[in-house]
Amino acid sequence: MAVISASKVHEGEETTPEHTDAPEVTTESERGPRARWSRRRSGAIAGALALVCAAAAFGVYVSSGDDGSGDDPPAQAVPTVAVTYEVTGDGPAEITFRPAGGTAPATVVRDAALPWRTSIRLPVGTPPTVSVVLGDRGTTATCTVTVGGEHVQRAVAMGRYGRTTCGGEGAATGR
Repeated sequence: MAVISASKVHEGEETTPEHTDAPEVTTESERGPRARWSRRRSGAIAGALALVCAAAAFGVYVSSGDDGSGDDPPAQAVPTVAVTYEVTGDGPAEITFRPAGGTAPATVVRDAALPWRTSIRLPVGTPPTVSVVLGDRGTTATCTVTVGGEHVQRAVAMGRYGRTTCGGEGAATGR
């Protein structure tokens, strides 16, 4: 390896390089084939990395479903099943039930006159639920749940502030 130093050369004198703080400088031909191969490998790795990043960005764009038309893709239909909640008995009651769609907060009907009934559609996999709370009059109320026309559950609330809940797995299986 040739080292260039900052030593002075006088005419007719032989000198040896002095130790200086000057950096070593090597020429390209002195680095040898290993250094050239290393640079080529680094360039190849950088190119491959850029190619992988570009492919990943393209894949995300394509998988987003954006066809460039500006239209949203059509929503896929979620299978649903018919559910009927029914409460019979004496006097008013507070009724809480899972509403249509199954994702909204529970619906509460206060002082519902009995008999009371509602029919909704729930996504398959969403269990139907209806709860009944009686008032201070001490009456009786019966709740029932029907899924897809098939009776799933019946329960009775009795007495002052009596409570009951009806539910089922029917919507979960799509019966």
